Amino acid sequence: MRKIAIIIVIFIFFNLENYGQESKKLSFQFDIGTSITLPYQSEVEFWTFTAIDGSNKTSYKSDYGYFIETLLTYKLKEKISLTSGLNYNYISYQIIDGYEGFLSEGSLNNSYLSIPLKLNYRISKKIPISISAGAYIGFIMFAQEKGTRYMDTSMFVALDPNDPLLQPEQDYDNNIKEDYSSIDYGLLFQLDYELSFNEKISGVIFSRFNYGLKDIYSGNNKSAIHNSAFKWKNYNILIGMGIKI
Repeated sequence: MRKIAIIIVIFIFFNLENYGQESKKLSFQFDIGTSITLPYQSEVEFWTFTAIDGSNKTSYKSDYGYFIETLLTYKLKEKISLTSGLNYNYISYQIIDGYEGFLSEGSLNNSYLSIPLKLNYRISKKIPISISAGAYIGFIMFAQEKGTRYMDTSMFVALDPNDPLLQPEQDYDNNIKEDYSSIDYGLLFQLDYELSFNEKISGVIFSRFNYGLKDIYSGNNKSAIHNSAFKWKNYNILIGMGIKI
């Protein structure tokens, strides 16, 4: 799937660049930047027979990822345009997962190949600021939980200290893609500022908010053993820059 995406990006770049220059209505854009996750829940508690404070929940915090995208914009009117393309977004959440004598610290990481569609409105000719709104649909590419599990071994002093199952620190790296829905969709909102370099090339600085509408984490398979959530939606902020031709 990634090879297909790369081929599509190369095709767009080499075949639409010249056409975009010849037509005033079409422009091509290439962007890179940072994605910042906003946790859908700050923590999830689960029920146990022994109510030990702080030992039966998973806590979630924001983390940083990255994105890369290619976009094609069609000018509808003087101030209004329509944009679509391909976006690859790698996102991450920090987690702390506790269960009685165990504590895990790590991250939940996943990536999506998305197709955004947004309507843009430029505020004025003199002020190169545009506001945009639209929607996206994404297809999951990768999902992983990674970190270190810590165990209180004081209760196992009578057992073999060299037993690999009783080590106080153990790293984990699990593929949890099957816990996620294959498709995500939601709304997007963007604010961007355009810097004109010359008649053909300009730079763009922007921020975008992706508001997920679909519950993308089923948790039915539970291949993620360090995540208590049974429901999750993707909320993230993209901050980036690009070249517009």
